Amino acid sequence: MTESQKIVFETLFNQFGAMLLTKEQMSKITNISIRTLDRHRDSGKGCEYRYEGGRIYYPLDKVVIYLSKCIKTIY
Repeated sequence: MTESQKIVFETLFNQFGAMLLTKEQMSKITNISIRTLDRHRDSGKGCEYRYEGGRIYYPLDKVVIYLSKCIKTIY
């Protein structure tokens, strides 16, 4: 994990206090609706996820990697 990814990881962990994020939390972080997250997941475009106990969870380390791939920095 790069230094910037570590910073994002620590920030998200401090904000949510968990290693697994719910769909609602993922929606808040990415500013994408839950329905769009569902479509991305169904089509294989979205972030890696876990299916546990009938619910979808996003591992925090995978979310950080997903965000680093999707976010572009403008200089």
